[in-house]
Amino acid sequence: MLESLFIKNIALIEELEIKPEKGLNCITGETGAGKSVVVDSIGFVLGARSYRDLIRTGSESCLVSAVFQPDSVNINRKLQEIGITPEEDNTILLSRELTLAGKNNCRINGHSVTLSILRTIGEFLIDIHGQHDNRRLMEPETHREMVDLYGEKEILPIYEKYRTLLEEYNDLKGKLSEGNTDPLKRQERIDLLTFQISEIEMADIKENEWEELKNRKEKLLSAEKIVTSLGKSSEALSGSYDSTGACEMIAAVVKLMNSIGNLDETYKSIAERTESLSYELEDISREIRNLSDDFFFTPEELSETEDRLEVIEKLNKKYGNIQEYYDKACKELDELNQGEEYVQKLIEKISYVYEKLTEAGVALRDIRKEIGKNLSEEVKIQLNELEMPGVSFSVEVNIEIPEKPVNLTDRWPAFEENGIDSVEFLISANRGEPLKPVAKIASGGELSRIMLAIKTILADTDNTPTLIFDEIDVGISGKAAGSVAEKLKKISGIHQVMCVTHSTQIAVKADCNILLKKDICEGRTLIGCEILDKEGKIREIARLLDGNPDSPVALGHAKSLLEKA
Repeated sequence: MLESLFIKNIALIEELEIKPEKGLNCITGETGAGKSVVVDSIGFVLGARSYRDLIRTGSESCLVSAVFQPDSVNINRKLQEIGITPEEDNTILLSRELTLAGKNNCRINGHSVTLSILRTIGEFLIDIHGQHDNRRLMEPETHREMVDLYGEKEILPIYEKYRTLLEEYNDLKGKLSEGNTDPLKRQERIDLLTFQISEIEMADIKENEWEELKNRKEKLLSAEKIVTSLGKSSEALSGSYDSTGACEMIAAVVKLMNSIGNLDETYKSIAERTESLSYELEDISREIRNLSDDFFFTPEELSETEDRLEVIEKLNKKYGNIQEYYDKACKELDELNQGEEYVQKLIEKISYVYEKLTEAGVALRDIRKEIGKNLSEEVKIQLNELEMPGVSFSVEVNIEIPEKPVNLTDRWPAFEENGIDSVEFLISANRGEPLKPVAKIASGGELSRIMLAIKTILADTDNTPTLIFDEIDVGISGKAAGSVAEKLKKISGIHQVMCVTHSTQIAVKADCNILLKKDICEGRTLIGCEILDKEGKIREIARLLDGNPDSPVALGHAKSLLEKA
């Protein structure tokens, strides 16, 4: 969950800190009080696109930092993948600074990261649902994403099979379109592969040679230090013409302790232990002398090592994994040398994979259709609870199989990454009316409720700890707004929820009420915030009801609403 948010020099905010709580957090305030600025600031620290206009007038930069206490182990695993060690208390600190020069300074737990990494980590922590997300319901591609998320466990195995086949299909298509059916272009490819194979073979790279050369180079560059260290270590242990070594000193201790060993068991034990140490030191001394004798280098060897490394590194840069590329090139060359036979085999392969890919696409459509039926039923239940009792809702799944070319050497059709089906939500908001696409007939308030219904259904499968709803109640009032409040409260039992709202029905349900307000300081407008206590919450509810937080009638009504809530 989000524990604290610190905003500095963004828009009208000079400095602002918000500490939301578990459960439902409602952010309220007059129009223009800065509610959207706070949501934008959260998006900013999560890696959203931003512009220098965001920086407060007169400031050189803006900064947002956020402290999270994640509930999922997935986020720590992701942090470790990018080389960031989680803090001892498991907290995650994200920060982002933007300068007037347009430079972004992004950090996670104090480590500098790229904007894309910040964005990737942010997706694990917060899901922001803004008003524009309602408009995403106008895009059928979004409908497929939601169906897939709802039936993720059932869909994933079939989807992965489809993607594997698609990758193979595209690879075969690429080979066929590279001119392998054209004798002239095929010969050009043969010449290129022959040259590349010859280049790799001439280099004669041994297994693990690059790693061994790197280690040898490091030693050669540190040769003087190695020789000095080995020599001094040997001298310290074995002694020299004018000094006694550690081995001789320890031997003297052994002799002395043995001379009194019969007088006390402790003396005898020390003598035995020291004698063991003496043997170990002698062994170490011999090993160091051998290492010193065996270590030999010349400037020529360093030059030869560097030259050899350069050869391997050039090939690595050119081919990536050299052995893997070599094996692949040899196989392709062998196939190309088969001429027309190769082309025929290629067409047979692509035709076979096409059939399998089509089967997987149909299977994906079938499972989406089944999942869509279940989702439809749940959405209808949720919409009924959101004061849309006469609503009919359906998930329509259609399929269009790409046609196989008549001439099999021609260009084969493209398959979409997510399947060969299309998914679209249909709705009839009034009993007796036919189902029509959501994009064509749903009003703003209906879109909000449909999205909230789906968010409620997906709450159990969504692992994102914090959900932010920016005016989810837009276009909704009266009893429907009360139902929306109930849904948000229910979701807040699973996730931390932050909701920007103008609705009294939602505000009274909040576990934490955050009031944003404008103040004038030294002739400048600034945005401040206040975590409301019980009395403050009553006054804010009264303001939302009447526009006047001091109205006796509104205050009485506010108290009544809070008691019911």
